[in-house]
Amino acid sequence: MARNLTRHFTTLIACAFSVATAAFAEPVRIQSGERTFGQGWLFGSPKDASCWIVTPRHVVEKSRGGEVGEFQYTDLKGRTGEGVDVVVPKEGLDLAFAKVAGRRKGDCLSRLGADNISFAVARQPIAEAMKVLGTHASPRRMQIRDFSGESLIFEPVDKAAHEAMQRGLSGAPLLLRTDDGTDQPLGLIFDIEPNEKKSGFAVRFDVIKRLFLALDSKIAGSKEAGGVEIPGDAFALIDIDGVSGSPDQGPRMALAEQGCWIAAPREGKRSFRATLTPDDTRAFRGVFIEFGKTCGGPPDGIIIEIQNGKAWETIANCEMGADAARCQTAPRPRAPLRLTVISRSGSAVGIQQISLID
Repeated sequence: MARNLTRHFTTLIACAFSVATAAFAEPVRIQSGERTFGQGWLFGSPKDASCWIVTPRHVVEKSRGGEVGEFQYTDLKGRTGEGVDVVVPKEGLDLAFAKVAGRRKGDCLSRLGADNISFAVARQPIAEAMKVLGTHASPRRMQIRDFSGESLIFEPVDKAAHEAMQRGLSGAPLLLRTDDGTDQPLGLIFDIEPNEKKSGFAVRFDVIKRLFLALDSKIAGSKEAGGVEIPGDAFALIDIDGVSGSPDQGPRMALAEQGCWIAAPREGKRSFRATLTPDDTRAFRGVFIEFGKTCGGPPDGIIIEIQNGKAWETIANCEMGADAARCQTAPRPRAPLRLTVISRSGSAVGIQQISLID
């Protein structure tokens, strides 16, 4: 009965899915047309192990601002191939995916990295831009200055990095070298400003991963269900004033049977805010929030607000229990919700499930 009364909203436990340098880090050199050169990231689909390349859209455009098309690539072992069936996953974002022709499933061992890179960047803002020269990838140290949106903003750390900030770097990955010797992809470079500092911009790899997983699921759904559209999530996390460590495939939180969303206040703070938006408009009369028992402690308090026009209205100061919070309210239409989660110690909080009571 409770299952019929609630819409469950959860995320899987955070995992830093890194790729090993020697075997799995796979930047490639791309040639599209006679004069257009750039780079890309060769990876395997987690769904069926098929090979794909992600690269900036402008690298594979047939004309400036025009249609995208097939291209040639060379990997670090000198093997060449072709990127086909090029797809632009989101208008306004300089990004394209292409299937790789002539590679067997399972040949491409690299992946798209962690589901959320915020914790990694906050801990270590120095990354390496991998510039491919023939069959050699030359690392250049960059400092990430901003990672609040879909893109990273970075600057060169030293003279060698400054000199590398030039044409041909589009599509180069920004990699984080971890303590165990593996590389975690953080961003895919798509633009460099020709200013004195030579600021660079890179699409976040967690955004890339979210867009690819949606594309991959849509392709699989079309094959298996005759083109039936896969429904979206019940809710999306559209903003967080804090640090999120959840594998939420970018800004969206996925439906799951069980899992844990991990988030924490920013340094020196004692609470964080998360703004959620629903996909449907059915009314609700309460919120039930279950805490993770094994992935972060429970919060000290939760306050819920609902968006009312341009303002936010407090609708519940939740009753806190050892394992869950119950937040009763008068019947409300579905609208964006803002949760203020209090952690007096400033430590991470684990939320296993958020359920709206219809």
